[in-house]
Amino acid sequence: MKQVVLTGGPCAGKTDVLVRLTRAFGKKILVVNEVASLLLSIGRYPMPDPWMQEWQDGFQIMIIAEQLRLEDEISREAESSGVRMIVCDRGVLDGKAYLTGGVREFCDRFGVDES
Repeated sequence: MKQVVLTGGPCAGKTDVLVRLTRAFGKKILVVNEVASLLLSIGRYPMPDPWMQEWQDGFQIMIIAEQLRLEDEISREAESSGVRMIVCDRGVLDGKAYLTGGVREFCDRFGVDES
């Protein structure tokens, strides 16, 4: 199963790429939507004012858990339906951009395998 992760900053074109891929491949691909936006939009983990690093740390833990859960769910769906590619709107490692210390510290801190 091929899995592609779209990553990049705001207004980098991720949504445009997703729209084009969906138009081009239709039911041949499955999409894992961006987890952070999903959690914020349903009010599951509201952003504090003022912003705090402790909040971001907890938010990243929620994002990672939900991202991995969704990826597993979509992978099972893909295998049972013959879909050959999964496209993720952002991935687990995107969280490193919101914390200090870089990839290695992020992976160690949150128990994430870089590969």
